[in-house]
Amino acid sequence: MTTPAQTPALLDESARHQRDYDQAAATWQRLHFRWRIAVLVLGVFTALFGVLSRTSFGTESLGSVLPYFLFGLPAVVVLLVAVLYAVNPGQRWVAYRAGSETLKTEAFLYATAAEKYADRPAAERDALFGQRVGDIAGLVTSLQPRGVFARLAAAWRSWREKPPAPLGRIDAPMMPGAALDPATYIDLRLLPQRDWYDSRGRGHRATQGWLSAGIVGFNVVAGLLVVAGAPEWIPLATTLVGALATYSALSNAEFLANSYRQTVLQLDQLRAAWQRGDYGPDGFAQFVLHVEQVIAREYTGWVRPEAGEAGK
Repeated sequence: MTTPAQTPALLDESARHQRDYDQAAATWQRLHFRWRIAVLVLGVFTALFGVLSRTSFGTESLGSVLPYFLFGLPAVVVLLVAVLYAVNPGQRWVAYRAGSETLKTEAFLYATAAEKYADRPAAERDALFGQRVGDIAGLVTSLQPRGVFARLAAAWRSWREKPPAPLGRIDAPMMPGAALDPATYIDLRLLPQRDWYDSRGRGHRATQGWLSAGIVGFNVVAGLLVVAGAPEWIPLATTLVGALATYSALSNAEFLANSYRQTVLQLDQLRAAWQRGDYGPDGFAQFVLHVEQVIAREYTGWVRPEAGEAGK
């Protein structure tokens, strides 16, 4: 069996890159969702003021300012959509997230001398890992935003950035800081990643539940408005249905809930196989490779629909 890597300096460098990519991904993710949600919310308010313009309550209480709302809100929506497509935060978010997750996988393969790092002399493994870190950094750098939006995003990240964590303890799932034995690998990589998928999967299932309930509820409200003789309010109810349906597609909650559940099951099965001794005394590198393949399939499977949704 190949001895695991013993060059913490290279792992420290990959941890720095990973932290930078993770922070950039978080920034662009927030911008992506907040812009989209703002468009949906303004659309709902446009429908609301449109309904009020047909009611005596609206014309009496808002009279002189109502036309400004009816003209101004759609204009703001158009401006937000134009900026959204110009900046394309979704695609940038996906690029940084892919870089962060790829570096994690590469670092754990190196720290356990698995896959391409197996059966190589230490110096050759170090050189290969350094090359891979550089390749990933170069790819992500080529996709980084430029111009005024980049400076604004950098300023936002600087303002929100937390104090640096000790190297090798960047986030959960943590980055390795040195060579890993099987028990440490399971505690540092497999279990935190498994628990993260489990927690986020349950959160996505809850999100999908309230979205579905809201869509059904506002459809029922639209029907009740007909019965109640208030058809002028129906456009607002149907707009709310459309906004919830759009947010459901934007969040990918159902897809992610099912995908994360399958990943949790696969990681549990791999851990059980290792504990049963199915991999044998010299099967640690193969076990790591299987775990990293499951994780890589999860984030590449997530990146594809997100990149498509982002307009890639």
